[in-house]
Amino acid sequence: MFEGANIAVFDCEIKNVIDKVKIGWGDHDKMGISVAVVFDYREMRFRVFDDSNASEFIALISKRDYLIGYNTIKFDVPLVNACWNHHIGPDTRQPLHFDMLKEIYNIIGLKKGYTVDEVAQETIGMKKSGNGADAPIWYQNGEIGRVIDYCIQDVNVEKALFEHVASKGYIRRFGNDIPIILPERLQRICRSTKVDTMTISDGISMADGGS
Repeated sequence: MFEGANIAVFDCEIKNVIDKVKIGWGDHDKMGISVAVVFDYREMRFRVFDDSNASEFIALISKRDYLIGYNTIKFDVPLVNACWNHHIGPDTRQPLHFDMLKEIYNIIGLKKGYTVDEVAQETIGMKKSGNGADAPIWYQNGEIGRVIDYCIQDVNVEKALFEHVASKGYIRRFGNDIPIILPERLQRICRSTKVDTMTISDGISMADGGS
């Protein structure tokens, strides 16, 4: 769906546990980024990034018109700005953001029970492969492949949820449909591209950008 659109879905995992003592939810600079995964609609493939190719991540997202995610504005964006800021120059182009959780809260207000897992499971029947709180523990235990696999599935779920919102115009939670309308510019981008389908097995690129 939306093949060739100049948009991308992304998600990040962290290196250090948020224990609310040494590291709180606002201490993005202390969290570290273990992995960032992007699904790039422009090239219709997944990309995987870490500290070794963070500059490629910044270069990629700065070329996209929209970045899509779930709770990205309050978490992933400040995380990237704090941890990989040395790759962000004064002339780096800033994309627009479509944060699905923010759009939900704009309609219903701030409420519990709207994690991406909860919303995706009820809306499209998909769920994540684990708990995000475990990702820094896996990282510290050297289970890097497990972190990458988890983050890829995160992005895959967010991608499917976004495509549902773009085509159907709602999410479902607690038995209720909540209307979510894409910004006009994002609607135009989606309408102007070829509608196609892709599964996660169709293309995953590792840290060197793939072949």
